[in-house]
Amino acid sequence: SLTALHLACQALQRDEIDQAFVGGVNLLLSPLHYVYLSKIGAVSPTGHCYSFDERADGYVPGEGVVGVLLKPLKQALQAGDPIQAVILGSAINHVG
Repeated sequence: SLTALHLACQALQRDEIDQAFVGGVNLLLSPLHYVYLSKIGAVSPTGHCYSFDERADGYVPGEGVVGVLLKPLKQALQAGDPIQAVILGSAINHVG
């Protein structure tokens, strides 16, 4: 999904398209994922996620689906669209 986002941003910047709908899905379809993470002590025993906080005690797996509509900022402002975020940059295969 991040590759799709990057390619959509490039196409918008090149004026190849006026807008793009980008989606992503994360489904954990096998219990082996949870078994492995539990065995190595990575899963939070409290079931809460406190990223970058001293209360952090592990990973909380989750599933989700997301879709976003991308437009050039100028076009979105002219249309009066509610803007939730502005993408300042993206990359593919940047190794973290």
